[in-house]
Amino acid sequence: VQECIAAFARLPRSLDDAVLVLACRTYPGQDPAREAQHAVAQAERLGVAERVRIMGEVSDMAALITACAVTVLLPSRLEGKMAIPLVLLESLALGRPVITGSHPPLNEALFAGGLAVPPGDIPALAEALAQLLSDTNLRQQLGRTGRDAVRQACDPQKAVQQYQQIYARLAGHEA
Repeated sequence: VQECIAAFARLPRSLDDAVLVLACRTYPGQDPAREAQHAVAQAERLGVAERVRIMGEVSDMAALITACAVTVLLPSRLEGKMAIPLVLLESLALGRPVITGSHPPLNEALFAGGLAVPPGDIPALAEALAQLLSDTNLRQQLGRTGRDAVRQACDPQKAVQQYQQIYARLAGHEA
């Protein structure tokens, strides 16, 4: 969250109408109220509090993703958790480009539907965010590429065929 707010504060004046929406899924051991307080304090310090919305946990993530231009997903929050966060696939499937940290599982899952930046590199994150927010064509192109790749990779019929092939091999039959 801190990286997102810091990068957001670095956006050029031409993007002063942009709004940063912070949402999450809560995991055991997290204190969402404390994290929100820290985020508000940081946004106030950096002079962007009026353009930062803290949603906390959202029940309809798809609706939120659809309402946003870009999804930012940073790996520092993912260490020790699932390899490919659901929100990454949801964002791509909904045609929204994703900015993520350079983290092997995320890079592979990005399906050329977004941009990867070095972890902790706030200037690079700000640059990627500014690039996608200011270039509608690039945003749409990455959104289409990601959506098409997720649809192809997550095609239920394809998954059924792959499982049938695995079961056939395990049973000693060729599929």
